[in-house]
Amino acid sequence: MFSQTNILEVYPPIYSFGSLFLSWRSNAVPGTMYQIYLDDNLAWSGTSTQAAVPWPSGEVSISIGTVGAGEQFTNFSSSLYSIPDNIVELSWVGGTFLDAEIAGFYVYGPDTANGPVDYSAPLANIPAYPGNIILDGYGLGPYGFGAWSESASVYSWFSQPLYTGNWTYSVAAYDNAGNLSPYQTVSVFIGVPPRECPVFSDLKRLHYSLILVAGLTWNQNGYGDNVWPGYEAVLTWLPSLG
Repeated sequence: MFSQTNILEVYPPIYSFGSLFLSWRSNAVPGTMYQIYLDDNLAWSGTSTQAAVPWPSGEVSISIGTVGAGEQFTNFSSSLYSIPDNIVELSWVGGTFLDAEIAGFYVYGPDTANGPVDYSAPLANIPAYPGNIILDGYGLGPYGFGAWSESASVYSWFSQPLYTGNWTYSVAAYDNAGNLSPYQTVSVFIGVPPRECPVFSDLKRLHYSLILVAGLTWNQNGYGDNVWPGYEAVLTWLPSLG
């Protein structure tokens, strides 16, 4: 069975001579079998924690995980994780073509749906080159970015589950001195069913009360034909968070 439990980190991919080089960090025991899927298509399997796959023609989703012994050629695409409708994925291209001293990227976002971007504290700090291993150079990265020997890597970030509304995010690169690049901003609309209502202190989501209504009565025929006062049931609940 395909599992991503042991995949601790996936490093930025490297484009080189028509191939996409992928590497990752895992806590699985040596000899564990891995698989790589590109857009839910099995592209590679083996026991190494790095691999080269054919250069895709456009943007693709990449899934890396472990499989059991003898399952290296079994297609588990039907069980792959898909991004829920209430999660935003940001992706961008960066590298030393932006700045020779580039150190990483800050991701900023709003506190609530339809709110402004909060630039006081980033949601994420993504290093440009984990382990300070520069991935630029001749033959590395896609062509068309920067000067000779300057290249690029693809970076991505996933939000927490969101609720309905417009969400705006900004990404800025920063260098070793802390200088920021201009912000690159994008907005997306999330439309999902409302969340469950919060619980009260008694852990119930719905409370009710009975209110005596003047002039409202009902009778019980056959048991003394008594006339009883009428009540209305009032239901109360806490508003959904989104």
